[in-house]
Amino acid sequence: MDKKRLIPVLILCVVTALSAQIKISCIGNSITSGGTGGPGAYYPPKLQTLLGSGYIVENDGVSGTTLLKNGDVSYWKNGKLPQVFAFKPDIITIKLGTNDTKQQNWDAFNQYFKRDYLALIDTLNGTLKKRPQIYVVLPVPIWSNTYGIRDSALQKIIPIIRQIAAERGLGLIDANTPLLNFQKYFADGVHPDSSGCDTIANVIYRTLTASAVSRFAFRTHSTAQGGLPYRLFIPNNYNRQIKYPLILTLHGVGESGTDNVAQITNNRVAEIWAQDSTQGKQQCFIASPQCPTTRKWVEVAAWTNVFYKTDSIAQSVPLTIALSMLDSLIKEFPIDTNRLYVTGLSMGGFGTWDLITRHPTKFAAAIPMSGGCDTSKASLIKNIPIWAFHGAQDPTVPPAGTRTMATLLKNKGGALLSYTAQYNSYFANSTVTRAALGDSITAGKKLLYCEYTDGAHDIWTKSYNDPLLEQWLFMQKKLPVTSTDPVKTNSDIKKELPALFPFLGTSSLKPLFSHLEPGVLYDIEIFDAKGVFIARKNFASSTFSKAAIRSLIGSTPGIQIIKLTKLDKKF
Repeated sequence: MDKKRLIPVLILCVVTALSAQIKISCIGNSITSGGTGGPGAYYPPKLQTLLGSGYIVENDGVSGTTLLKNGDVSYWKNGKLPQVFAFKPDIITIKLGTNDTKQQNWDAFNQYFKRDYLALIDTLNGTLKKRPQIYVVLPVPIWSNTYGIRDSALQKIIPIIRQIAAERGLGLIDANTPLLNFQKYFADGVHPDSSGCDTIANVIYRTLTASAVSRFAFRTHSTAQGGLPYRLFIPNNYNRQIKYPLILTLHGVGESGTDNVAQITNNRVAEIWAQDSTQGKQQCFIASPQCPTTRKWVEVAAWTNVFYKTDSIAQSVPLTIALSMLDSLIKEFPIDTNRLYVTGLSMGGFGTWDLITRHPTKFAAAIPMSGGCDTSKASLIKNIPIWAFHGAQDPTVPPAGTRTMATLLKNKGGALLSYTAQYNSYFANSTVTRAALGDSITAGKKLLYCEYTDGAHDIWTKSYNDPLLEQWLFMQKKLPVTSTDPVKTNSDIKKELPALFPFLGTSSLKPLFSHLEPGVLYDIEIFDAKGVFIARKNFASSTFSKAAIRSLIGSTPGIQIIKLTKLDKKF
């Protein structure tokens, strides 16, 4: 590959990532627009948080509006249809009907409700050049006759909306049933508070991302110890001549079971890596096993046991089967064993720490969130790229385990970037700026710990959505090391290197320069003696120098292995 061929490829990747953003318009009344049910009592921003950077959610709700054209405050006249048309959404959710229950609206014009609802759908489809995917949303429960809003009329509206969805083949989102047992969320009997809006956002999120499940193949892996259902994302049009990264995802307790669905739909631990905006930059396989409810990824007695000992607790059966599954996938697909990644949340955070401490040469990087770990094994994983997250206020899994592990990794020589930030007002009052964090990642920072000062247990939603996490993960790579072989020391390497690479481990880099060709771009990767990635950069042969290599190595002690790649040709 020459320089002329490289540039168009980079341009194509950028265009793919940008065009993949999905626009969602949320049409509705005050429950959508917000401001009535208290702080945080509107669901579109919450939906945006759940969906992440691959989506743009626009709040097109207007307080008091009806679906009826002749309603007292009709969305047709007082809504945001012009803004919706200008936005050109790919998906539209319609959550209207609550204000239509008022006596002056329903009793006078109920016979036109279905007609006007169908007219709105036709107007949206007819005006927008690219027909959007439209979802109709059942209104939330009504607990009191506040503002003249009546449950008796709502019970007549809900069947009509269901009928419209069936007749037109539209997606139906039920925001009513999940809230029937939660009157406490409705202080005024009509408007849900922040918790109620969390429920609405989650219901919409799960419906919109249900198609994501179909992108993951339904599989089961069986061993002598039993079997595990798992989902596998396979990159589109993958090339068997190319090796691809694989991400192993470990869910939390809430996703345990045998349906082989919840580990994909309940949170973004797996789905985030499968979205088009990510795959457009870096194609990868994603393996997402499901732990049975009778087991745990790590068989600790309680989730507060954040300092458990791997020497006292055997590797769990589910994790053992998951590793066997991983090995089978490596045989079946073109997977880069130097780019195996593992990430998990809550119980899966325990599992992530457990895997890298028991198998320190298996994975190229790990992202544990809200988990516990065996801190006595810090020396075994000090060279593994890790980005850990925990909430300082976590009542379920105390942060002490993660916090202590981060300190120990630093004390044992790891170049740790530890910082705190706010979770609810994402990254506010952070001890490191976004720009500085991005610069550290670009420079090759391998070990990071983020503790959210206001974070409780669930700190993974926004963390997984952070584009810096994606950038950091795919930068990580390791040299192949057989896990059954003992880790070699610097003295072992000193004995072997001269015969393999005469120019390595010497005070002079001149023999390395002799391989360079003028006017050629080279990829330089630096590893330490144990095969752990240190840094990577592209150099033109004219700028390649001893000083350039030293700048990459920095103050890293010991022997370095330098891998020199001339575009497509390796030597």
